Amino acid sequence: MAETAPALTMPAQQPAAEKRRRRPSLLDAAVVVIRSLGADRRMVWILGAIALVGGFVDSAGLYIIARLATSLTAGSDGVALSIGPLRHVTISVTEALLISAGLVFVVTMLALPTAWLSAKLSEKALVKSQGRLIDAYLRSSWSFRSTHSEGHLQHLIGDFTPRIERLVLQLTVMMVNIAGILMAITAAVLSAPAASAYFIAGLGLVAAAFLPLTRRMPRLSRRYLDSNREVSRATAETARMAQEVEVFDVAPEIEAELAEKSRKSGSVLARFRFLLVLIPTSYQNAALAVVIAVIALIRMGGAAQLAAMGPVLMLLVRALIYARQLQYAVQTAVELTPYALGLEREIEEMLSHTKPDGTNWVGELGTIRFKDLAFAHKG
Repeated sequence: MAETAPALTMPAQQPAAEKRRRRPSLLDAAVVVIRSLGADRRMVWILGAIALVGGFVDSAGLYIIARLATSLTAGSDGVALSIGPLRHVTISVTEALLISAGLVFVVTMLALPTAWLSAKLSEKALVKSQGRLIDAYLRSSWSFRSTHSEGHLQHLIGDFTPRIERLVLQLTVMMVNIAGILMAITAAVLSAPAASAYFIAGLGLVAAAFLPLTRRMPRLSRRYLDSNREVSRATAETARMAQEVEVFDVAPEIEAELAEKSRKSGSVLARFRFLLVLIPTSYQNAALAVVIAVIALIRMGGAAQLAAMGPVLMLLVRALIYARQLQYAVQTAVELTPYALGLEREIEEMLSHTKPDGTNWVGELGTIRFKDLAFAHKG
């Protein structure tokens, strides 16, 4: 009699409601992870306040340094400041040096609590997500647990919860860079409103041009998560059926099946990584082209206006640095979004299948008998 290879069980088709589920949103994931922090989410608001202060101090220091360089180039003994409420204020070169050095020192010191809060938030997110998952799993009923494949809890603990920690870290990076961009652009607008308006309009056009590529990131991330999950399930089932694999001598067939699943997962990952590297770099280059175009427009107004653009250009270049870091953090966070939302769905599903409380009288247990039960192995 021919030997029959044990087939790997494939997951059931998703119901129509599941297929119609809207795309995972980074905002949804951010709300979920911040809410899961509980009382510790106050650190998020503290970090945001420190980031705004740091961005303000950094922008002020850049403005003064740019004005100082302009004055030294012109051979002037005074540094003219004209931004926002400060109109036609002149300070000495020595005062400008001391003030700019002091502001740089303050920005450096603010980096310490920023880094500490980011690290603590990541730690809290990891500990709380693992605690919530284990608590929900232990509270769920055995009938529900038995429906999952072997190693399901280990898969969630090992693959999902570390990505929650990484997502929180990327969210803190986004907060810091958004605050820096807001402060730098605000300072630029107060210094030269017309040039800043050109720059902001140009950035808006660049962002619109990159929107189709940016929208592909969540879809690829979700596809990679699904394919990677299938590889994990098939691998766990192969380990569970190791004895059958040996008896029926079907290792080559199962190896080929697992290799095909891995190949599909790797193909999705390659496309995702390609866009992850391409988009931030291309976005920065396009933004630099906008800066060059703004300089060309200002040059048409005369050399005097171009000379006054020094502080604005420095602030806009700093905003571009923040924007590139923000773009990379957003793309990384998008990659992690399905894991955060997926883990939350797993926890909610476990909590919806909790063990009933109370006691029930089962009555008398009778004798268990088997009739016409036989085992045979045909060689």
